[in-house]
Amino acid sequence: MTAAPRLNHAERIYRFYLDRIRSGALGREDRLVDTVIAADMGISRMPVREALLRLAAEGYLEPSSRGFTLPALTPAQIAEVFELRHLLEPRAVALCARSLPEPAMDRLAEAIALAESTFPTADVPRFFQASESFRNGWIAEIPNGALRAAIQRYVAQVQLVRLATIGNDSARRAIVKNQRALLAAFRARDALAAHDIMRDFIVEGELSWRARAQP
Repeated sequence: MTAAPRLNHAERIYRFYLDRIRSGALGREDRLVDTVIAADMGISRMPVREALLRLAAEGYLEPSSRGFTLPALTPAQIAEVFELRHLLEPRAVALCARSLPEPAMDRLAEAIALAESTFPTADVPRFFQASESFRNGWIAEIPNGALRAAIQRYVAQVQLVRLATIGNDSARRAIVKNQRALLAAFRARDALAAHDIMRDFIVEGELSWRARAQP
């Protein structure tokens, strides 16, 4: 047997920051500077820049004169993301309802419990990470690989919208209520219910965003 090949620096850095973006660990205010990252890692600047440019090309980051950040979306771009969600996510959760393994459901339940534990202290960052853990948990189990990859491509954009709409307690409780309903549909293997829950939740999310975007 031969050992698995070691990842090169660029691939390792790419995967590391992709994971941070998808988990919600990278915030809108965070700035990734290739020279700083390279110095911290004790490597040359080029593989770091290669990894960050790849993330930017895939839509996860946005380059600026002072490094890379999560993308700043225009209202038109946010509307396009909601359109993608309407088209893709109800079908995706319906597929998950038919095949989601029990251990994955248990992890989703743990993410919900963690989100609920933040209610007394209004710990928004911790709630956000728990919410992203739930979302990423079912996305990772979508049996259609092409559909899963398509949804993962706009994960950062969804996170930015969610960050703008979870500032109040009622919004956070509404998210958890939806998560509990979706998990119940998963456990019941009810694809139609999962489809309708996600469809309605996306509509509610878009209405909430439009209300906040009103001047």
